[in-house]
Amino acid sequence: MSYTIEIDDSSLQATAKALETLNPGRSSADRIRDVIRANMWDGSTSISTLGWEACGFFPKHKPGVMVVRVSVSAFVVNRYLDRLVNGDG
Repeated sequence: MSYTIEIDDSSLQATAKALETLNPGRSSADRIRDVIRANMWDGSTSISTLGWEACGFFPKHKPGVMVVRVSVSAFVVNRYLDRLVNGDG
C-alpha cells in the first residue's frame, strides 16, 4: 500500500507549544514530524511516546493519504501536575 503522510499542522504546533511548558527541551515540532515519518510509513496508525501521541486515519475524500493528528500524552500532563502539587515545578 502506497500513501502520503499528511501531518495536521495545527495539532502538531499546539502539541509542540504545550510540550515547551510541560516537558521543556524534549520535543519540537520538527522532531515530532521526523519521528512520525520514520515510524508510521508502514501503515501504522498510532505512535505514542512519553510526551506525545499521534493517530493516523485514511479519509475517504483523500485517497492515498493518511492524515495524522498529534496530541500531548496524559502521562506528561499528569507528571507536570504532580510536580506542581509537590512544589517541584
